[in-house]
Amino acid sequence: MPLYREFDLFVLPTRPGEGIPRVLMEAMAGGLPIVTTDVSGISSLITNRANGLLVPEGSTPSTIAALRTLIATPALRQTLIEGGYATARAHTLERQAAALMQIVAKECGVPIRDAA
Repeated sequence: MPLYREFDLFVLPTRPGEGIPRVLMEAMAGGLPIVTTDVSGISSLITNRANGLLVPEGSTPSTIAALRTLIATPALRQTLIEGGYATARAHTLERQAAALMQIVAKECGVPIRDAA
């Protein structure tokens, strides 16, 4: 995670088959605005212009245009950074485990007690 602090943005051009690369969540948690490809499950994590910029697969011109936009638009960078932080906070291991336990409890008909 400390390595992310050395960069200004994060670019991940990828192809179908990777699902949702964990590195996207790490980059968001590290405070980097993201440019990535709109393939596989990535759009279930990245909302264009809210917490990242999505470009079509295999489109080098679109990737370059997204990078230029990101570099030239400080307000958009800030929006993506803030959206990325919010996304990373919403997808912590603890929150995912709690959500899974809620589903299991509901399906099994077992109430969950608070740990307090």
